[in-house]
Amino acid sequence: VVVMARQWEWSFQYPNGVITEELHLPVNAATKLRLNSQDVIHGFYVPAFRVKQDIFPAREIVFEVSPTRIGQYRLQDSQFSGEFFALMEAPVIVESEAD
Repeated sequence: VVVMARQWEWSFQYPNGVITEELHLPVNAATKLRLNSQDVIHGFYVPAFRVKQDIFPAREIVFEVSPTRIGQYRLQDSQFSGEFFALMEAPVIVESEAD
């Protein structure tokens, strides 16, 4: 999944070309995320997963997550990236492979 951070929003592009504002992940499976920033340093931070990774402009970072519980979580920007950075959130939905 390609993760794009830009002031002040997240977007996610899946292998089938679909682009959304929600990150959908399968439970109990590893998913590679390709983290990118279009403007400034951002931080990919999902507190419930205990994962945090800085994202730098003009540099793709490959990051892997393996959520173990079905549910809805929040992705937050952990780096100060401007006046409204605290509002830069996106839903992370962990679901079964069938869903």
